[in-house]
Amino acid sequence: MQIPTEGGDSETTEPPETSESGTGSADSLEPCELFSSDDLAALSLTGGQEEELAGARVCLWQATDNHTVSAGVWANLGIDDVQSKTPPEPKTVGSRPATQYTGELGVCVVALELTETSRVDVTAAAQGDLNKACSIANQAAELVEPKLP
Repeated sequence: MQIPTEGGDSETTEPPETSESGTGSADSLEPCELFSSDDLAALSLTGGQEEELAGARVCLWQATDNHTVSAGVWANLGIDDVQSKTPPEPKTVGSRPATQYTGELGVCVVALELTETSRVDVTAAAQGDLNKACSIANQAAELVEPKLP
C-alpha cells in the first residue's frame, strides 16, 4: 500500500501479518462459499446445504450423475489429526500441504492444511466407485485450494 509522506514522497507498507497459530482463518471460511458458480458447473454440482457434522462445518453438493462433494472446515484439527482406516497419503495441492485418505463406502477425502491445527476436507463419493471419487475429490481440492487463506 502506498502511503503519502511529508514532502510528497510515498513509502510502501506491507499489510500486517496474520497469526497462523489460532483458528481465525478457519473461523472466517464459509464452506458453502468455497466453490464459485463456475466451479460448481465444472463439477456438475447443484445445491449447497450447510450443516454441522462431527465438529466440522460442512457444505454438501449433489451432482446430476449421482456423485456428491462436500467441503468441511475443521477449525481445531490439522491434517496430522486425520483419523482413517487407511493410511493417509501426504501430498501437495497447489503449494499447500495436504493428505488424501479413503473412508467407508467408497469415500475419498483430500484434507488441505490451513494451519497446523486447522484444515479443510474436500470429500467425494461416487456410488462406491473409489477411483472416480478420488478423481473428483482431487479436482475439487484443486478448485478450493486457491480460495483458502
